[in-house]
Amino acid sequence: MRPRYSNDYLDRIYGGQSVFDLWSLLTTLERHVTLPERSWLVCRLVEWMSSTRSSVCTYYEATSRTFQSRISAAIRRYPELHALSEYFDRGMRTWKSEQEIGQVDTWLDSHEGQIHASLMQFAREEKALIMELNGEPDGPANGSQPIRAETNRTSSAAGSRR
Repeated sequence: MRPRYSNDYLDRIYGGQSVFDLWSLLTTLERHVTLPERSWLVCRLVEWMSSTRSSVCTYYEATSRTFQSRISAAIRRYPELHALSEYFDRGMRTWKSEQEIGQVDTWLDSHEGQIHASLMQFAREEKALIMELNGEPDGPANGSQPIRAETNRTSSAAGSRR
């Protein structure tokens, strides 16, 4: 069963500061609909940056070069993500070098708050499209909780990196 969220709930997620709450919402929707590119990219970047707990090299090791290239190409289409593009691509090139990939980890850790804020702002550009995909004009009576047949899946991206 496809999830449906109230507009009030979507407003709170998009008006908030938690990139992880947004990721949870979007990845739940993604199981049922194709996300617009910005939203898809936000999900992929949250997954990437959340992998620094054990070093971002594990992300590159676990994802295909083709998938990484798709993400890289998408990031480059958005000038506001230039810094993320630079470090994502650096990771693609250097993930097998502990010293060089460590620089990517360090950058992600030291810019975490800025990255979260940037991704939230970036995602807000597609809020109307996500509300359309959601397809529920007014939401449930209490206006606060998503309606879905399944619980949220847990992922390494579903919480703080450290």
